[in-house]
Amino acid sequence: MSLEAWEFRNEVDNLARGLGYWTSHIGNGFLLYRFDEPRVLGEWFSTESEVRAFLAEIEASPRWRLPLGDNPIVKHYKYGVVVTDDAGRWFSAPAYRGDAYIYISGDQPTIGSWEQCPD
Repeated sequence: MSLEAWEFRNEVDNLARGLGYWTSHIGNGFLLYRFDEPRVLGEWFSTESEVRAFLAEIEASPRWRLPLGDNPIVKHYKYGVVVTDDAGRWFSAPAYRGDAYIYISGDQPTIGSWEQCPD
């Protein structure tokens, strides 16, 4: 993989995580899916321009945050959290100890008590 391709993948990973999306690199393409949704609901992109357009659209969407701290539905692990609701639904997200929130852009997530970020 060229340095340019690696830098683009790293850029996509960082931007996507800030918007609440995991990225999987498969061959020359990308699968992006929200933290709170199964991978089968993800979006597939084969070009850089498609990925950038999707992330720009998501970036313009409402942004939601879930408090971490002493939140009883959040379990902390070394590099992330697992959020589980009363119905047993769950998802994982990257987070570091000391992070106050995790964020997702788009529609309000259904697992957990999310608050809309101030403008």
